[in-house]
Amino acid sequence: MVETLKEVRKLGLPDAAQTHPFAQPTFEGGSPPPSKRHLDRLSQRLRDKWNAKNTNPCPEYQYRLEQRKTLPVMAEDVQKEILEKLNDNDVLVVCANTASGKTTQIPQIILDEALSDGKAASCHIAISQPRRISATSVARRVAKERNESLGQSVGYLVRFDSVMPRPRGSLLYCTAGVLLKRLQSHHDMLGTFSHIIIDEVHERSIITDCTLTLLRDLLCERKSQHLPYPKLLLMSATISSRGFAEYLTESRHGIELKSAEINIGGLVFPVAAQYLQDFLPALETRRQRDTEFLKLLSPTRKDGATGTYIRHELDFSTAMTAKGQTATVCGIERVSRDEAEQEGDNIDEESEAFVSDSREESEGLASPIGLIAATIFHVLEQSTTGDILVFLVGWNDIERTTELLEGHPALKEKLDDGKELRLFKLHSSLTETNDRVFDEIPAGCRRIVLSTNIAETSITLPDVEHVIDSGKIRQRFFNEQSGLDTFPARWISKSNRKQREGRAGRVKPGNYYALFTRERAESFEESIPPEITRVDLTETSLDLKASPITNNVREFFQRMPTPPKPEAVEHAVYYLYKLGALTMDECITPLGKLLARTPVHPSMMRAALLGILFQCLEPMLIIACLEIDTPMFSSNTGGNKVPASRKIFAADSESDLIADVNAFRKCEAALRSMDTETLDSLSQDHFVSTGTVKYMLKVARQLCDELHRAGLLPAPDPERSVFATIPPLLNKNAGCVPLLKALSMNLYSSDLALRKGRLLQSFTTSSGGKSLISHRGVNFLAKQSQSVRKLRRPNDLLSYITRRQDTETPTTSWLGHTSMITPLIAAIFCRSLDEQQGQDGTMLVNDWIQMQVRVGHPAFEPITAVKVITEFRKALERFCTLAFTNLDEAARQAELSHNSSNSDAMETRSLLKANLGSERQHQKQEEQLTGLISEELREKFVEGVVKVLEADDEALRELFMRNALEAEQRRLQFEADRREREATKLRLQQNM
Repeated sequence: MVETLKEVRKLGLPDAAQTHPFAQPTFEGGSPPPSKRHLDRLSQRLRDKWNAKNTNPCPEYQYRLEQRKTLPVMAEDVQKEILEKLNDNDVLVVCANTASGKTTQIPQIILDEALSDGKAASCHIAISQPRRISATSVARRVAKERNESLGQSVGYLVRFDSVMPRPRGSLLYCTAGVLLKRLQSHHDMLGTFSHIIIDEVHERSIITDCTLTLLRDLLCERKSQHLPYPKLLLMSATISSRGFAEYLTESRHGIELKSAEINIGGLVFPVAAQYLQDFLPALETRRQRDTEFLKLLSPTRKDGATGTYIRHELDFSTAMTAKGQTATVCGIERVSRDEAEQEGDNIDEESEAFVSDSREESEGLASPIGLIAATIFHVLEQSTTGDILVFLVGWNDIERTTELLEGHPALKEKLDDGKELRLFKLHSSLTETNDRVFDEIPAGCRRIVLSTNIAETSITLPDVEHVIDSGKIRQRFFNEQSGLDTFPARWISKSNRKQREGRAGRVKPGNYYALFTRERAESFEESIPPEITRVDLTETSLDLKASPITNNVREFFQRMPTPPKPEAVEHAVYYLYKLGALTMDECITPLGKLLARTPVHPSMMRAALLGILFQCLEPMLIIACLEIDTPMFSSNTGGNKVPASRKIFAADSESDLIADVNAFRKCEAALRSMDTETLDSLSQDHFVSTGTVKYMLKVARQLCDELHRAGLLPAPDPERSVFATIPPLLNKNAGCVPLLKALSMNLYSSDLALRKGRLLQSFTTSSGGKSLISHRGVNFLAKQSQSVRKLRRPNDLLSYITRRQDTETPTTSWLGHTSMITPLIAAIFCRSLDEQQGQDGTMLVNDWIQMQVRVGHPAFEPITAVKVITEFRKALERFCTLAFTNLDEAARQAELSHNSSNSDAMETRSLLKANLGSERQHQKQEEQLTGLISEELREKFVEGVVKVLEADDEALRELFMRNALEAEQRRLQFEADRREREATKLRLQQNM
């Protein structure tokens, strides 16, 4: 340590932390506003062009115009009411039924009025959509209706993709996230828009709620300063959004916004709704005469859910009918196996009874893939026209249903041919294939569209006549205690059900098939709780902190339409402090600035950045992509054999994370080489979840794409695994297990635990009480040999990621994803370290663990060793601060380069120049740019950290070896003494 400190100081590491000011964001449109004369001329040219277009319309434009006029929102009295109320008020809330035309027509009504009046140059409308597919598809449709190509009067702006319209007299469709980011960084943009429209406001996403809060504040502020500000329109398909008018008119800065409301009916054709008990007899009839159909509904199907699900639904219907009542159904939380584990120092792993976490199945929330496919076949048999839209829970169900349909003899040939049937998938992760569903198909061909809830609102699939509804939705819920996001399936609300049914009656009478009973539908909640009340606020809090106009997080959250729980806010702020994104006084750090630049959870990005900085990117990228609540090892197939398999991959690391990393490596290599034999062995013999690995590969590619856009990695090869293209120098320390353990501390909601005395199974944490290691972890001790147990020393330290309270004993909790760590790792990489007064060499780790340093070398005293450790830790903090500032500057430059050229011109900057093999002459230029850290300094410090950790690990191994040798000697001596006693006893008996 001492040598490393001396060398890095010579190379320029400062003795104290330095503050580096950040460049404040500036408004992009820095040019002076055009003169009134210029605007008048432009408005006149736009009006002349518009008049010519409508005086002698081409046949295509005339046809589409006639179609538009049939929509309820295009009625003359409705248009007049919209324009009058908009002119007289600051805020207009539009409640319009499905198929009214609000999303496509209201922006055009406003623009066409401005064109007609010769005021188009002052009309620039932003329309936010809840999803990327909504923004792009609606923009294309509106441009088509206006007989234009994108980029004229209509455009869109989504993350990393845009077709911008002309700057004046235009409509810009964007995602809600893009709008919020622009408002936070360039709030002067409000002076450039005449109208801002927020569509589907009833969905109550956290982004929409933040946008509304910020808009209310900024509009009131500009109104008080007599500055120009846009009109605000909120559009929704449900009546529940009326409360927003009251919220937006609350006084801010002594200023109130004036609001109005308007209700518009929809052009909805009649839809015949059938529930499970209505069409199940028809399915049963076909099942009796069709062998292949029989397999779909068989109780012995591989998915195991179809028969159970049908029985569960019918039982629920019978029970509710008998009681004459309905019960609100809200299947939200997933039962964890850890919560059912019982304490015991001598638990037998082989006889341990794991409690299944399949609450989704027990509550009827599992997906009956066989029933879904059977209903699709039923619709195809009962009708000859009309597309089929199927609402499913998520990607896994879409893939399983696709596999079943494409492999079924009755459909395989038709789907392969594509003349009669075509299969489409709609999912938020499919940015390109989503748009294909809107392509023209041959006459007489029908679409089968498998979709999540993204098809529920905004996008229009005009040929849909049949909707099949699973009645499920997967939503994010956050548990502050465990620090985990979960994505359980839950029943939809009555509002969701109405929206889905309406999809079948957009252009003609349709059919709605509910894969649940009528009684179940009556038990649904009226609406889904706002997202702000149920999700992790970490990302949102960081985004707010990074903006100069929203950095008072607590105050901002309290001003929202539905404020979140105070404990959720406190958890987010404290977690950001633990990550190093905020200081103790809650100011944003260089790392925080860097993390806020990407739409990735801060803990994931921090793990990847540490991997880059310490040259162990591959394992840290794997750790970053781990879904903590989705295990690498499948308990459903492995049961109580999982711990043994996990320990094989952990080797002697004593770390669940290392076990997961090694299992992933093995599976990823097999997938890359298409080694089916190894994949089968991993899945069947070691219970590694290949589905989890495939999902992680998708996440890893997205994360590497973000790192590339930030200028921190070269562009990933789309044809190769991202792990195969990581530059070798960034994996120099990928095999250093102590380093990986150290860097993994303070990720997610991790913390430290201390073994309680000589109770091998029992630990204590900062919150007190008794904590036990999960039975599925590699550090759980079951009935192992006494010699192994004796190697366990009291007061062992471990880091953990999850902590779940025991449902039966609230004072007991279960620790998951644990890693045994050394005291030195804890001291150097912990959240806080305080040197205690006195000469006994005592340190306080994380404000609760007292650690006493013992020195074996006579030249050192404990107090001296404490000072060395403390100074080394401070040097590490300063090094990381400077390095993260470097990386943030690289990301900022890459962002500027991307914005100016709309291309990824920058491969890498700053300290990564040398890492990626750039020429040495760039280094001086980069050091002058940031003035913070040299490549030589970084190399020397990282090398020193690795040496310290490896020496510490080797010392611990030597200690364990000595303990093992001593234990074996004691055992041999005990056996010798026992044999001697037995021999003596035998001699005495013989002499008698």
